[in-house]
Amino acid sequence: MHETRQKYTVLLLSAPIGSGHRLAAEALEQAFTDRPEVEVIHGNIFDFFPQFLGKAFLGTYLWILKCCPWLYKLAYSWGNKQGGSLWLRELLNRFLARLGGNYLRSVQPDAVIATHATPAGIIGYYKKQHPKLWLGAVVTDFTIHRWWVCDGVDTYFIADELLRDKLTTTADIQPTGIPVRQQFMIKHDKQKCREFFGWNENERVCLLMGGGEGLLPMAEIIAALQRASLKNLRVVAVTGHNETLAAKLQAKYGAMTEIYGFR
Repeated sequence: MHETRQKYTVLLLSAPIGSGHRLAAEALEQAFTDRPEVEVIHGNIFDFFPQFLGKAFLGTYLWILKCCPWLYKLAYSWGNKQGGSLWLRELLNRFLARLGGNYLRSVQPDAVIATHATPAGIIGYYKKQHPKLWLGAVVTDFTIHRWWVCDGVDTYFIADELLRDKLTTTADIQPTGIPVRQQFMIKHDKQKCREFFGWNENERVCLLMGGGEGLLPMAEIIAALQRASLKNLRVVAVTGHNETLAAKLQAKYGAMTEIYGFR
């Protein structure tokens, strides 16, 4: 901790690519609320450069997911291999670390917790000049992409113990689960929940979720479930901010599917 400070400063660093990384950081922020000795700052790597660049990048990313998902799959697979993708990652991390230098110096964190692989890599590079900085990486998936494995991370927080063998690192590994916001941690009575939503006891509930953008091919999945003619099955689809998908599902499958947006 910096000697002149009375509080320990924790920077939660995410990337606004989808809602999950940001919401995981928000869950961590909630967890720190009962620690008065800790000052929490929630930032994202888009704070490192002009706003219009961030909007352009995010718009391109969402367009690819919507119109060219095969291109995203190709890039994801290529990035998950040794070789050229890691060289590209290091180049990107160095560039973004330099862009974010002023921001990081203004915050002066004692610790950084990254909820996305790119911020983890950026701070890992930044730590070469600031070795006292502690870096934690919260993996927000039930798998480990190769870009998560980078120098400088002190502790990895993973979704499950089964993922430990997928991390080839000397860093500390803690199977804590993916951070969940407090409103989802309240223990409800299962029977009362079923009564609230009008679900019968003998029904099996299939929950479809495609993130904040509702990018899961829900129409195709519901169609497949319909063809399977499974008994006592209730399908619940959460379409996030994707109002077009919600309208499409309501028009075609509204009679057999409960549809909810982002709340």
